[in-house]
This record gives sequence, structure tokens and C-alpha cells, in this order.
Amino acid sequence: PAQFLYAGEKKIELFKLEGSQNREAGKKGKAPRKVKTLENASLTDIDPDKFLEISRELLAVDTGLVLNSSQFIFNIFEFEKLPLQPNLRRELVEWRLKKVFPENIADYWHEYYKLGRKRVLSILFRKHVKDRIEDLFKTNNISLTFMGNSTVQIINRMARSKKNAPDFFIEVDGPLVIAVFLDNGSPYY
Repeated sequence: PAQFLYAGEKKIELFKLEGSQNREAGKKGKAPRKVKTLENASLTDIDPDKFLEISRELLAVDTGLVLNSSQFIFNIFEFEKLPLQPNLRRELVEWRLKKVFPENIADYWHEYYKLGRKRVLSILFRKHVKDRIEDLFKTNNISLTFMGNSTVQIINRMARSKKNAPDFFIEVDGPLVIAVFLDNGSPYY
């Protein structure tokens, strides 16, 4: 996306990507430039009028959204063996999730990522929150082409880095504090 929003605990920040030299990779890339911050705002409970204030700042280009991880539920599962077929793998992950998750999984958007031959990272996000956010963008004619969360974005950035990954990182956003422990760049807790 050419622009993106970061929706934190109590603020929403708008970034636009501008051409620059990416010194780490030695490649041309785009560097984010913060354009605007709305304090005391959250996309999970924002009213349409407040969102209109944000939408006025957005260009008519593809837009990405990174939410802080307070609305997401993470699980790391380890299996003796993961099936190669995606459908069977999904069934196995969802079976394990149903064993540990007390709520109705149908109320959540569920995605998972292989962390290795035996481990997966499972992520849940309430469907009604996701649908509400997508409706805000659609109503304001903003093309939302990416929606993710901050913790996974940090993990992905570390995985792309050719440098040694740290053993852990701590993500802080207001009262939200998340600690992620890594083994060779792959989360295990």
C-alpha cells in the first residue's frame, strides 16, 4: 500500500510511503513518513464522524492498516507432524484450537502460519470488529488492501532481516505490553 494507518490503544497514526534508499538491504524502498496523529481514538470503537476526519487525510490509493495486538488472540501449537496438504493442515490446527479455546471459533476470523515443520502460530480476531473496520473504509471509499497486526509485522520484519534476530522483543503501546520470545527468529512464546 502507498499509505497505511497504525491503530493503537489510544491513537491512530497515518503514514505515507515515500521513495528512499533502504540502507539495510542496499535496495530502493519506501520509507514511512508520519502525516497525522489522532489522539484518544481507536478504530475498534471509533464513530463514523471521527473516522471521516481521518479519511479526509487519505489519498485515493491502496491503504494498509496495522492494528495493535490487543484485539488478537495468539496461540502457538506444536504437533508431531504437520500434513503437507493445506486442507488437512487447517483441519488439524482448528481441531487443536477447539480443544483449548473456550469460545465459538465461528465468531472469529482465524488464520495460521507455519513456524517450522511441527509448529504453527494461530491468530484469532473477532469477525464483528474486522467487519466493522472494513465497513468504515468501504463507506468512506478507501481501498483497504491490507489488514494486519503489529506483533506479526515485527516478527515478519525480523525474519526479513539478515542480521541475528534477538531472543525476545517487548511491544509497548499505552497499557498494552506484549513480550514475544524467539528461537532463531521464530516465536515460541
